[in-house]
Amino acid sequence: VQKIEQGEDADLLITADKKNMDKAAKLDEFKGSKSEVIATNKLVLVTADGNPGKINSIDDLKNTDGTVAICKEDVPCGTLAHKELKDHNIELKNATNESNVAAVTTKVTSGSADAGFIYTTDLAAAKKKGANLGSIELTDVEPNEYPAALSKTGSSSEAAKKFNEWLKTSDEAKKILSDYGFNTTK
Repeated sequence: VQKIEQGEDADLLITADKKNMDKAAKLDEFKGSKSEVIATNKLVLVTADGNPGKINSIDDLKNTDGTVAICKEDVPCGTLAHKELKDHNIELKNATNESNVAAVTTKVTSGSADAGFIYTTDLAAAKKKGANLGSIELTDVEPNEYPAALSKTGSSSEAAKKFNEWLKTSDEAKKILSDYGFNTTK
């Protein structure tokens, strides 16, 4: 969205949350454009190979002395993780403070942390690289929605319209997104 605000052209915009799509909808280029969610991604709690911290639920974090990797609170993964901890009245005894989800993933896959909060897409990528991570679903965390919208120029581009339609309806697109850890809609 920031690039579009700075004058970049886009036929199709996909954002990692509704907040940014709502921001784009206020721009002239997207006025009247209708967005549709094409996929979702979800925060999970992962454990290092062999689960050295014996963490089997989020509540186990209340008593662990092990290291838990977490994003800074002002980073999207950190905003969600810190809210989840607060909702469960958990104060981590030994937490890292990472600048992004990739850093959290690295801490857990390398064994530098016993557990960490990452997205399902990062978990899928780590497993593809051979990491043996455990995962704990965070049932009360809402998934991030990934909406897509055609811009004014995209609405008059056959290629952009076909690609957008392919993303929304094709089994091939859904499989690709699923292979990378996204949940697909419909």
